[in-house]
Amino acid sequence: MIAFSMKFLVTIDSVYSLKLISRDIFLAIWIVLFSLLGFYLMGKIRFAHDSDLKHIGTFRFLLIIIVFSFVVYLIPGLFGSPLKGLATFLPSQSSTELNLKNAVPGPVSQGFSVPDSPFTSSTCSEPRYGDIFDMPYGLPGYFEYKQGLACAKEQGKPVLLDFKGHACANCKLMEAKVWSDPEILKRLRSEFVIVALYVDDRTPCPRVNGSLLQSMARLRRQSGK
Repeated sequence: MIAFSMKFLVTIDSVYSLKLISRDIFLAIWIVLFSLLGFYLMGKIRFAHDSDLKHIGTFRFLLIIIVFSFVVYLIPGLFGSPLKGLATFLPSQSSTELNLKNAVPGPVSQGFSVPDSPFTSSTCSEPRYGDIFDMPYGLPGYFEYKQGLACAKEQGKPVLLDFKGHACANCKLMEAKVWSDPEILKRLRSEFVIVALYVDDRTPCPRVNGSLLQSMARLRRQSGK
């Protein structure tokens, strides 16, 4: 219960851009919790009202194997492994401080994120809100529709609208199991202008002047005539 409740803490941390729980911290806590669970099942840890464990039955033995196998599976995640099977629970891989990809030269595959690369067109401006949001696998992209559309027109490319959210489990699963494919990554990087629109972020939007809204409405009415 403690382990899986951390998913909701990560959601709050991401939505409000607190950046308190990184992927490393999350995995470290999970490794400790499930290790303690394994030792508890072995009878090495007992609470006040637990009875003595004289022997380990078959079912308990299988549970011990499963728990410690899961712990071993988690450990590579501390060093940059994507852990695609847990993509819906884990924080963004960009929050990993220790990542083996930095030590591996050349193209990176198998779901590891890749270093940031420049935009294919030097005429496109830097993405607004790039200090708050990030694109997976170092893909170039925008976080504002109009800015991304303008860049797509300059480059003559179609826009890929990515409606996503910090708490969107399906979005994380899609990125981990589909976008990580080398061929798909290649096409996303070269053939599209990606516009990622976060629907659950709590960053205040800039206020729009009321007179400007009225002018825009008046222009729309005139164009309709």
